[in-house]
Amino acid sequence: METTGGSSWSSGSGPEIEAAFRQVLETVNARCVLAYEPTGVARAGRHRIELKVRGGGVEVRARREYFVAERSLPSGKPRP
Repeated sequence: METTGGSSWSSGSGPEIEAAFRQVLETVNARCVLAYEPTGVARAGRHRIELKVRGGGVEVRARREYFVAERSLPSGKPRP
């Protein structure tokens, strides 16, 4: 899940499910979500993301890259 920044939890039944739900709730309630939408990216393909946080005591989970699709002109030909 390191690539997407996601998480997963697993459990058995009964008390284990309740514990897993509590862990999910704690994680969601302690989270701050930032969004980034790049504009004016000149080339199609994969682009790396580097995220830095000042200070300590923060766990950062983020994607490592994003993808820009190649755009086509109305004629169906790729843009130069």
